[in-house]
Amino acid sequence: MIRAVGRIFYGCYAWLALLACVVPTCVGLAVATTVEHRRKVARTGARWFFFAIGSPISVEGSEIEPHCPCIVVANHASYLDGIILTAAGVPVAAGIIASLLQLAKLRLPAAAGVPAEDAGG
Repeated sequence: MIRAVGRIFYGCYAWLALLACVVPTCVGLAVATTVEHRRKVARTGARWFFFAIGSPISVEGSEIEPHCPCIVVANHASYLDGIILTAAGVPVAAGIIASLLQLAKLRLPAAAGVPAEDAGG
C-alpha cells in the first residue's frame, strides 16, 4: 500500500517536473534564432528533466558528427525515446520518424533487410 502511494506521488512529481522543464524550454525555442541554438536549448531542457526525476543522461563513446549521416534506433518503443535522444545530443532526433516513414513509403530494399547492391534496382 505504501509503495503504491509512493508511485502515485512520484508520478505526480515527474509530471510536474516535465511541465517545469517544458515551459521554459518552449520559451527558449521560441526566441532562439539558429538551429544550433535551438538544439542546445532542447538538449538542456531534456537533460534538466531527466536530472529532476533522478535519471540523469550520460553519453559514453564518441560524439555524433553533425556532417556524418547516421540512423539512431532505440531497442524498444517508448514515448521518452525522443527526449532521451535529444538529451544525448543526437541532432536528428526530430527527423527520425519522418525519415523512417519516408523509407517505408519508398519501399527501399534496405528497409526489408536486403542489401541495396543485391536488390538489382
